[in-house]
Amino acid sequence: MKGSPATWKVWGNEVMLNRLWAVMPGAPETPAARLVIDCDAWDGYPAHKHELLSYLKEQGIHNVVAISGDLHAFQCGVVRDNPAPASGTPVIVDFVCAGISSTSPSIPT
Repeated sequence: MKGSPATWKVWGNEVMLNRLWAVMPGAPETPAARLVIDCDAWDGYPAHKHELLSYLKEQGIHNVVAISGDLHAFQCGVVRDNPAPASGTPVIVDFVCAGISSTSPSIPT
């Protein structure tokens, strides 16, 4: 990716980079209260995820898009270099794609 002249760098990735966390009900928003929902994705390998995101950021590699899967749902999000929610520098965009027969969970309104 570093030597690529392409405007967009597309990475086919097996599992999602986006966070899939929950906070224990009634708990204050602290790292200890966060629950990782899917340890089989990059959230389960925080040191490796940090190394990857740091490399992209330090090398000035921009416009990186990951096409991920294995979640059985569709979602998209910006992946930041800081594990704290909504903080840090955006580094990569992750598009999570499911099989055509999969549906994303519906959230009641």
